[in-house]
Amino acid sequence: MDNKGLQSILMNSSNNISLKFGEYQGPLIIDRPVTIDGGSSTLWSQKGSAIVIKSIGVKLKNLKITVPSNSSNDNISIEVKKGIDVEFENVCVNGSVIGISGEEGYWMYPPSLMLPDLKPLKENKYYLEIYCPTYADISIDISGGVLMPNKLIKGLNRIQLTLTDIFKDTYIWGKIYIECKSGLKRVIELYGSALKNNLSSAVNNNSICTVWTPDKSDVYIHI
Repeated sequence: MDNKGLQSILMNSSNNISLKFGEYQGPLIIDRPVTIDGGSSTLWSQKGSAIVIKSIGVKLKNLKITVPSNSSNDNISIEVKKGIDVEFENVCVNGSVIGISGEEGYWMYPPSLMLPDLKPLKENKYYLEIYCPTYADISIDISGGVLMPNKLIKGLNRIQLTLTDIFKDTYIWGKIYIECKSGLKRVIELYGSALKNNLSSAVNNNSICTVWTPDKSDVYIHI
């Protein structure tokens, strides 16, 4: 649905809106109190802010808000006008956020990660680095998955990901969640395979593979 259709739904509905599951094009401008249940839908915008909130009394839930990762200064998921508090419940974003305390700033993390050479029935360890502008919790939804540390600080963070109890000839898929005190979540999708022939490719050393790190020149710019 294009942005005119979504804006029309907001203008002609009650203060409680439940969207049908699907994709909706922004920008969406919210200028009155309203609760929007996205029903796990995706709201996206090719340019500018995907959602602009100008009113108090706004709650968003069960929604994914996304913008292109290559849109430089225009990759704004949510823009909240000064002095307004918004309630979020199960809302995932990428891109920048403006006007929400503890969310503003530059984020550097991968939208997805392929975990190479998963060894069945063994302990698999990886490193990844994440740059965030604030403190946040980080968690994983894969059984047998552990992240250390499980809290992020401002700046560059080095995280160790450990996966165990993976049976041979299986594929895994899961998510890492980064959540700030506002309730907004950022997601890294994980996938990989624990095939029998991965055992024969094992390297007999204690090195741990680094699967993702931000461009250090970008990190230095935003320190």
